[in-house]
Amino acid sequence: MKQSTPVMSAFSATPSRARAAKRRLFVSLLAVVPFSVKLWIARRIAPNLVRYLPAGRTVGVDGYAGRYRLELSTNFPIETMMIANIYEPDTRLVVQRLVLPGDSCIDVGANVGGITFYLAASSGATGRVLAFEPAPNTFARLCRNIGLNPELTDRVVPVQAGLAERPGELRLVEDQTVPGNAALFEAGGVRVPVTTLDHAVADYALARVDFVKIDVEGMEYEVLRGAVASLKAFMPLLYFETMTHHETVRGSPQFALIEQLLIPMGYQLFDVSPQGALVPAQAASHGHNTLAVPAIRLDEIRSRLSGTSR
Repeated sequence: MKQSTPVMSAFSATPSRARAAKRRLFVSLLAVVPFSVKLWIARRIAPNLVRYLPAGRTVGVDGYAGRYRLELSTNFPIETMMIANIYEPDTRLVVQRLVLPGDSCIDVGANVGGITFYLAASSGATGRVLAFEPAPNTFARLCRNIGLNPELTDRVVPVQAGLAERPGELRLVEDQTVPGNAALFEAGGVRVPVTTLDHAVADYALARVDFVKIDVEGMEYEVLRGAVASLKAFMPLLYFETMTHHETVRGSPQFALIEQLLIPMGYQLFDVSPQGALVPAQAASHGHNTLAVPAIRLDEIRSRLSGTSR
């Protein structure tokens, strides 16, 4: 056994080395392909090719969310996914089927607008979107993208702030592994302002809140804690990130805390399948994103997600 172990290891490593060699060959061949050709292929034929686009390029994208003009940078993974139209397909499905014309929406953790523009498209000319993004450089790109679409000026409002449990300041810490991603903590990084969803509803005189999307790298519970009055008053649909590894980083059982907060208010929590089916979610078993639905609206939401009603 002792003599065979290295042989077994060598054989098990061979496929990995072969794949690495093939990838290096592929990348070297791809390097001679003009950028415009690589971009065309990534956007129309092979979206995963977008990961091989060279950094430092700005790409103008027409028809994002079906109708909007954006300028996106290949420096940032989120923006390259937006270029290839593969960013957050599950979230886009939920937004497209559940946000209705005239809805008032809040996008918490808007980044450069990956979901903001889908909220704007679905809520239509009579809808409204508040888009919160605390990172200064990312916020500037969000504002630029909104500005490229003058029809959105009066109904998509970018706000340079994070949302938390209470107003004040937190520290924005950049994700060293994913450029363009950042999270809010008590220490490190740079100071940024934070407010609460309840304060935002008052500050912007919102008469209704219909849909809230939250993607804040593990601080979803704190955002919801700062929204209790608005949740009780409006009972909006809530779609928020619930990635398990954030619980390890934050050192707290985020999903269990969210359950304890929302269920007594009359919400039920679900995963949404790629086909639009609702699957009960709980602390012991849940997906990367969770939809919170007021129990009294469950039949309506099931029908709309299935595509049988709008």
